[in-house]
Order: sequence, then C-alpha cells, then structure tokens
Amino acid sequence: MISVFRPVSDAAASVYTSNYTTESLTRDVDVKPIHSHNDYWRHRPLFDALSFGCASVEADVWIFDKNYTVVPETETTSTKEFGDNEVYVGHNQLYLQPNNTLWSLYLGPIYSFLNSVNPAFRYNDGSNQSALLGDTTTKHGLFYNSPEVPLHILFDVKTEANSTYAALKSQIQPFIDAQYLTHYDTTQKKWIPGPLTITISGNQATELVKEETVRYMFLDSPLVNMKSNASTESLQEYSQLAVIASASLEQLLGKNLYASVATQELGDQAKTTLKNYFDTAHKLGLKTRIWGGNTWPIHIRNAQMSTLWELGCDLVNADDLEYAAKQF
Repeated sequence: MISVFRPVSDAAASVYTSNYTTESLTRDVDVKPIHSHNDYWRHRPLFDALSFGCASVEADVWIFDKNYTVVPETETTSTKEFGDNEVYVGHNQLYLQPNNTLWSLYLGPIYSFLNSVNPAFRYNDGSNQSALLGDTTTKHGLFYNSPEVPLHILFDVKTEANSTYAALKSQIQPFIDAQYLTHYDTTQKKWIPGPLTITISGNQATELVKEETVRYMFLDSPLVNMKSNASTESLQEYSQLAVIASASLEQLLGKNLYASVATQELGDQAKTTLKNYFDTAHKLGLKTRIWGGNTWPIHIRNAQMSTLWELGCDLVNADDLEYAAKQF
C-alpha cells in the first residue's frame, strides 16, 4: 500500500527531514490560525510550528553582495564565512550563522515534504488506473489531516529589497517548476492555489512584484490602510498583489488607545476599531495578521489573543506555540 504522506528518496531533501515525515509531525493535528513569530528561534524551526498546526511561519532573511569572513579576536567564538550566493536566516546580522540558510531551515525541508506527498505514479500493467487515484493534479499540502490547506511562509526581508527579491526568486524556482506555489496570473487575472503561499514583508520589492506577469511571491499589504470608510476601488490593487494584510496593534488602535489596553483586555472601542479593519480586508479576499501585541502580563496576552481571533484576525502572532495551540 502506498502512503503519499511518507517520504520517498529525494536528492534535494534536507538532512533535517530524515527524522520527520508530514505524518509524524501533523497527523491528528488541526490546522490553527497561528503565525509562528520569529520561527527560526525555536528549538526545531519549521517542525515545531507544523507539529502545533500553525498555518503560518516567519523567517527573517538576509543576503550579502560579496563574500565575507568574520574572524574572532577571542577564543570563545569561531570563524564564520558567509557567501554572496546564499540567503541567510536570523534576527540580526550579529547572530547569523553560515549553516542557518533559508534552504537548510525552510525551503529544503518543505520541498522534500511536498515531493513526498505528491509522488508520481506509474503502472506497469498498462492499464488506466487514474480512477483509483482520483484527481492527481491537485497538489497535497503539509498537513496530514488537511492536505488541502496551504502553509503560509513570510519572508521578512532585512537587506536591500530588489536584490533580496532576486535571490529569493532563484531559491523558489524548484517550487515553481513543481507547481507547488500559490500564484496569480496577471494576464488571466486568475488565482491558482498551491500548497505553499509566500509573502514578503519588511523591505518589499513592490515594483518588481507589480511587474511580474505571474506572481509567486506576494506583498504584505498594509492593514492600517484598510479603514471601513476607505474606497474599495482604491484598495482593489491589494487583492492582486497580496494574500495577507498586516499591521501592528498600535498602528491600528493609535497610540492612546493602544496604551489603554496595555494592561487590560480589549474594550469595546478597540474591538470595533479592529473589526472594521478586518472586515475591510476580508472584503478584498485578504487574510489578516496582527503583530506587536501585548506579551505580558500573560493573562492579558492570552485574553487579547483569543479576542483578536474572535474579531476576525486570521493569523494570530504567537511566540508561545504550545499555549497558542491550546487556545484554538
């Protein structure tokens, strides 16, 4: 019996995937509206998020325009060599590690997993067995119980926008070739879903994204612009450039209202304000994400996390995945 959720041999597979399968990570795990904030800080980047059912993960990405070496002046650190042909993952340049690349931590494992759950079949008896398999053109995703649900990955670009976009485009080419990516055909004005959806945040190459005939990476659209009284026509472009609209809690509430909820649950005014933003984004077909919310006191964080989801936040920022998973 063939299990399409067990890995098959794949030369592109990362060493990390040798100990995991999509089944071992996500079987009997419900997909939850959680965005794994600074996911690369976790004990098991990507894998922890999948095991808790997170619908979205985040990686800060860096590139360099020339090779360079960091030579330590003390015995407590080692020499680090960085290349101009890699994309690195880390919160700031000081703590980057040469082996923590976008491919090794994220794209390699994801590509291997997607290959394993979307194997090619051949029948040696010459018979037409397509009816046994049903629709084999739809690509399966990473969630064992919900293979139709895509994983969102957000690249928070820390280096120059256009050059980083070009480097990312090169890295995702295998996914494009395998038809694994959600994409938008500007000629047909048509969305084609895929098991992996990529959003770029931070330093965004806005004009390059707009120029693409087929878009495989999308902008992190500004949720703060999506007020209930805004012209839908003026916002319509976002529905073709983005799948997610994001903002900080302070951006949406304003300085004074944000300060008032720093130590208490969200009140009626805050709820009304946030819901208006969420509703406007949803009318454009965009998912919503809030960052910069309260992280302490814990009971306030927990209460606000639940309220944000109830109001319509599709991807709730979370650092404590274990607790967040219990909330949903």
